[in-house]
Order: sequence, then structure tokens, then C-alpha cells
Amino acid sequence: MYKFLNPKATLPGRNQMKSLTLKTFAAAQQTIKSFLKTYNSKISFTIDGWSSFNMKGYYGITAHFIDKNWKLHCILLDFVPAHGQHTGNAIAKLFFEVLQFYDVTKCIQGITTDNTNSNFTFIRELQTHISEIDTKNIHFVCFAHILNLAARDFMKILDSEVEETANILTDISDDDDDDCQVPPSSVRKIHSLAKKLKN
Repeated sequence: MYKFLNPKATLPGRNQMKSLTLKTFAAAQQTIKSFLKTYNSKISFTIDGWSSFNMKGYYGITAHFIDKNWKLHCILLDFVPAHGQHTGNAIAKLFFEVLQFYDVTKCIQGITTDNTNSNFTFIRELQTHISEIDTKNIHFVCFAHILNLAARDFMKILDSEVEETANILTDISDDDDDDCQVPPSSVRKIHSLAKKLKN
């Protein structure tokens, strides 16, 4: 396509593209590191795990803080491959290494995670790397994650209730008694609602 649009265009090869990407990333890291050095207050962090389609694990680590002009900054510090199991020890090690690289290990205001068991272990294990942190008061569990889990549990209960109600309404609409007729459109609406709630 590039050749069609511009026959003189030369595209970088795979190795050159990788090299350019890594250089750009390293330059961005240095810019962020310099910026964080000018900021002398506490920083809140978030960390979350993610798996690619080929089941390779990664962790995203972000920093959140408000500067002296009351401007909120949210900066992606790193996107780190997770080697091996997603244990609390492994998460603590990679998190510490990222904070150490940016020289912000003494700036921790709080750390937000989802509520998997490995993250509670991670917070406890982080103290072996950064002894001065108060593990009881820095860990915050993501409210959106808790709400999502609660909604899913509620939906499991609701699914069976909606199915049962839809079956009852179908039986009523099939009944010969004209006084008990439920329009088919009502049954379709309930089925439609059930499908939307499942998704």
C-alpha cells in the first residue's frame, strides 16, 4: 500500500522497527524520570495484570499525582512482561524494580489493585523491598473491580429468576383462558432483557 501511495517510500525492516521502538521507549522513560525528579511529593500507583491472546502475561504500572498547579497527571511507567507464575512475590519484585528505576520508592502514597489473593501477598512482600512502607494503609482495592464481581454474582442469581419468569409467562400466554393472556411481545421483551443483562 505504501509503495502504491509513494513508490519512493522505504519501510524499515523488522529489526530496524524494533530498534526504533525501543529507542523511543527509552527516551520517553528518561523524560518521565526527569519529570518525576522535579515532583517532590507523594504518588499513587496502580498495577494490573493482563494476558495476551497467546497467553503471555503483562503488568501495567501507572503513577497518579497532582502537581503544584493542581493538575492531575496519570503516567504509564511501564508495561512489564510477567515471567512465570503471577505470584505476589513476583509482582512485588517487578513493581519494586520499576519504582526503583524511576527513583520513586520513597514516594508511595497508595497502591490500587484488583482484589485477587496474589495482590494482597504482593503488598505484604513489597515491604521486603521497601521496609519503610505501611502495608496496612497503602493498599486500595479497585472499587470498579469489586462492583463488577458483585454485578456478575447478582446476574448469576438473576439469570435463573429471569428464565423461570419467562417460562411462566410463556406458559400463561399459551393458556386457553383469555383473561390470563400475556401478549407475546411481553415474553419477547423479557427474553431480550435477560440477554442484555447477561452481556
